[in-house]
Order: sequence, then structure tokens, then C-alpha cells
Amino acid sequence: MPAPHPPSPPITTTNPEQPMGPRTFQFRLQSDHGDPATNAGPPLLERLNDSGVWELQQPGLTTPPFRLSLIALLLCLHHHLVHGAAERQIPLRQLRATLSVAVSSRWDLESYRADFQLLLDPSAGAAGLARVDGAALAALRERMARSPVARNLPARVNAQIVVGIAG
Repeated sequence: MPAPHPPSPPITTTNPEQPMGPRTFQFRLQSDHGDPATNAGPPLLERLNDSGVWELQQPGLTTPPFRLSLIALLLCLHHHLVHGAAERQIPLRQLRATLSVAVSSRWDLESYRADFQLLLDPSAGAAGLARVDGAALAALRERMARSPVARNLPARVNAQIVVGIAG
């Protein structure tokens, strides 16, 4: 008979079943668009850690699952905004986003605010820039709100999606 395993050390990570105080999680994202030859690749994604320092995020199998769910929300909103902008022929050069998510002491999502700022390509000319009006921004917000991850959050979650033009 094999020897029994030694006792496991106490778990020091946060347990979602263990109550904690309400928290706010913050992420930011930047993506470059426009000329495919100069496209910088995947978006730059960062998280504000508990020490107040922005950390680069490279989601993978070792990423805490709750953090993955929040990253999925941000990336899903980003995806639907970028594709909506392309369909509307909006001359997008760069996109900057922040996501702030409030959770209860039981890890239930209470609210989120996603703020996306579009930097437009000035070489698109007046006609290209004119495609970005209030109606276009409202349509992009609506598309983002209907994205799969956002749409599947509980109805009680207070969601705010902001899309604007960076000045």
C-alpha cells in the first residue's frame, strides 16, 4: 500500500466561497488598427493589481478563472466594436479602453463600466471622419451591449458602455 500523501498546506489564495469586502477590478486595453502592414498585432491588455500597478495580462490556463471572465467581457466588447467600426467604414487608427467591474462580497458582479475611446485616422479625409457621428456611436454601443458575453450577464448587473472619440 502506498504511503499517504502529507497534509496539504493551507490555501492562501482568495476563495470565491469565502466572503470578502466589495471590490473593484480594473483593466485597460489598447489596440492598433488601420494599415495591416503596420498593425501591431493583438491588443495590449493590462490589469490594475492590488498594489496599484498596471500588469500586462497574457491570459492562459493558469489565469484565475474569475479574472478570465472579466477579460472575456472586455475582449468581447472590443471585438464587437472593432467589427462594427469596420462594417461602418469608420477610419479607426487606435482604440483605448478601460473596464471597471464592481463585485459584491460574494463575488457577484454588481456593475461594470466599459469606456472605449476611438482614435481616428486623419488621412481618411472629411468624408471618412464624417461617418463617425452620434448615430454611429450609438449603433456601436448597442452592438456591444448585444455581444455574447455582455448579453449573458445576469439582468441585475448595472452595465454602462461608453464609446467616444478621443480628442
